[in-house]
Amino acid sequence: GGRCLPFEPRALSRAAQEMLDATGRCRTLFGTTFFHARVEDHAVQAVEAWFSGKRLLVEAGVFLDCTADGDVAADAGCEFHLGEDPKSRYGEPSAPEAAGPHLNGLTLLYRITDTGVTQRPYLPKGVREGICPRPVHIVVLPNGDHLLNAVDMLDGNALDPEDYGRLMAEAQRRVLEHFHWLQTADPRREPHWTRFTGGRGYGTWAIAGIAPRLGVRETRRILGDAVLTEHDCRAGVRRQNHADLIALSDHAVDIHGRQGRLYEVPNGAYGVPYRCLLPLGVRNLLVASRAASFSHIAASSCRLSRTVMTLRQAAGTAAALAVQRRVTPRQV
Repeated sequence: GGRCLPFEPRALSRAAQEMLDATGRCRTLFGTTFFHARVEDHAVQAVEAWFSGKRLLVEAGVFLDCTADGDVAADAGCEFHLGEDPKSRYGEPSAPEAAGPHLNGLTLLYRITDTGVTQRPYLPKGVREGICPRPVHIVVLPNGDHLLNAVDMLDGNALDPEDYGRLMAEAQRRVLEHFHWLQTADPRREPHWTRFTGGRGYGTWAIAGIAPRLGVRETRRILGDAVLTEHDCRAGVRRQNHADLIALSDHAVDIHGRQGRLYEVPNGAYGVPYRCLLPLGVRNLLVASRAASFSHIAASSCRLSRTVMTLRQAAGTAAALAVQRRVTPRQV
């Protein structure tokens, strides 16, 4: 209650770009793809990227890896974990004794709009009913459209290039089936419909857009000087023993998919230490994304955009201080 701030994605993108332009000191290179980190003496000397088939070389004293999957850190040779952590690793109360490869579930978000005209429900040939789990989180956008997050849509590893295409195709099929269910479900026979939709009818609604990429909640987690764990999530900020907290999170421990679990953090907001942004083995790199140094369980809580935005603000400030004072990010 009160923690959700609906916004238009395109408006946020435009506002962010205007803020960057206003500094007069920031160049944004659109359409580039990270390729390789050049590392020498435990420091990233340069980053290679691709643009329109051409190689770009970016040199700097300090680098921030804000890629969702920790691509720069991983390519620089930093150690990372992928999947569950066994209980023996961090002693977390909810961790399994034997860890599996399970990752947080994937979702393809879609947007619907009220046309005001009765629509004819459509389910493409070959898409059978019931393939998409019913739980859905609905956000009402400023113009009245609804943004739908079918939270347990499918499981998979989005880092696997051979599997990504299959996952994307299957997610698109499940979007169409999920919306067909919203349009046609009988509330008397499907209690889930009323529970998740609040009893709204969607007979006059149509799909206005489907996200161009899968919504990925978890991939790599880069090991850093500190690891945020379930102990931190349960402790709350007043009981944590860290002197370098740079962000707060109050979101539930929220693991989606077959191995899912959900519980509210019991002692209010907890803090994320700055050391979680400092990957082991590289002295001039910060990781500021969901790929920072978190356990599998803790990552399910602090992976949200609002927390990651705060981590990136802290990382940017630390990088500026490091350059200004000619020290490493650890010395900041």
